[in-house]
Amino acid sequence: HRFIDPEYAEVSVRMRNRRNPGEVFDQLRELGLIRLHADSDELRENLATSRLDAKAITVASNDEAARLNDRIRDERTRAGVVDDTTTTTGNDGLSIGSGDIIQTRQNRTELGVANRQQWIVQHVEQDGSLWVWEAHSNRKRENSIHLPAEYVREHTHLSYAATAYGVQGVTVPASHTVLSEQMSGAAIYVGMTRGRETNTLHIVAEDMAEARQQFIEAME
Repeated sequence: HRFIDPEYAEVSVRMRNRRNPGEVFDQLRELGLIRLHADSDELRENLATSRLDAKAITVASNDEAARLNDRIRDERTRAGVVDDTTTTTGNDGLSIGSGDIIQTRQNRTELGVANRQQWIVQHVEQDGSLWVWEAHSNRKRENSIHLPAEYVREHTHLSYAATAYGVQGVTVPASHTVLSEQMSGAAIYVGMTRGRETNTLHIVAEDMAEARQQFIEAME
């Protein structure tokens, strides 16, 4: 029920069941949802320079997420979307400024935040604390939430890209999933079912035949 395209909804069920992954890949290709890249650097640059508001990016590991988050943030700062004047640092060691998208990693009812919840940074205080609002809320009026500096340092990080655990439960207009040797079939399914409108699979491969084989191996 999440997807606008009923044909893609049918593909998502087949992806969940993990039967005949080659046929699933062929359907994704016919729908224009497979994107090939010459190498990892090209893939990272492509994602970083794309407009990424209201999108989710799923990768295989936290290290991969941190590398991509750093590059995406750099591009958003250059474009003026993120203000780098006053910043603090999350538990990934990366800077956080106004306009950044972050994720909280510890439930704290007194703060009004939950584990793996995503937020948009409104303001960074001089002491390193943050004022944020929920990234994917449908409410017309959002109340700002204050995150103390200690919580920010220990329990938040940038969240443009995340593992399947990090994006699980998120629904956005468009989703991007980066296939690598470390990614499982379950993680592919999670990443490729976050987007209501489009779900694109990115693969480093010389041609579609190689990409198809990578997809099959991951799904199996």
